[in-house]
Amino acid sequence: MHAHAAAHAAALAAFPPTLHGLARAPAAPARLPAAARRRLAADLTALVAAGLAPLYRAHARLLYPRLRDPAAWPRCKRAELLDPAALHILYRDPAGRLACFISLLLPGPADPVLYILELHVAAPFRRRGLAAALLDAATRTARAAGLTRLELTVFTANRPALALYARAGFRPRRALHPDLTIMVCRL
Repeated sequence: MHAHAAAHAAALAAFPPTLHGLARAPAAPARLPAAARRRLAADLTALVAAGLAPLYRAHARLLYPRLRDPAAWPRCKRAELLDPAALHILYRDPAGRLACFISLLLPGPADPVLYILELHVAAPFRRRGLAAALLDAATRTARAAGLTRLELTVFTANRPALALYARAGFRPRRALHPDLTIMVCRL
């Protein structure tokens, strides 16, 4: 079994098969064909854009220094989401609409950190505890793997996200820039 596939399988064990009655998640990770991975990355990027496009556009050059046109940030986000080390846990409602997702960057053998690359809940599904449930599962995943902390980067202007992460035990570690804050949850 490929190292990333084994790590993905172990991480998925902590996530419930359903969240608040949403559609059933797969029981085991499957390596998607390249075209399906690209479609998935596009769907996830669209959800990111629906909630945070103005912040990404405003800070595109900070996030993606080689990017010339800030409006092209979705291309860079899709590339991040296609990273083979990324594990995406997503839930769709019974109609197939993407409700929420969390993207985790699984650590290398010597790295004690599980990095949360993205966490998003679609507007119609907010205020139902989905983000907290995804964070709780990520925490269980990290603990089960013997990791010592979770880490993420958040837009400083995203006050609802900052409050969510603080409630989940994350504390600001440092600011990369006045507009970006690194947060850490020690396990």
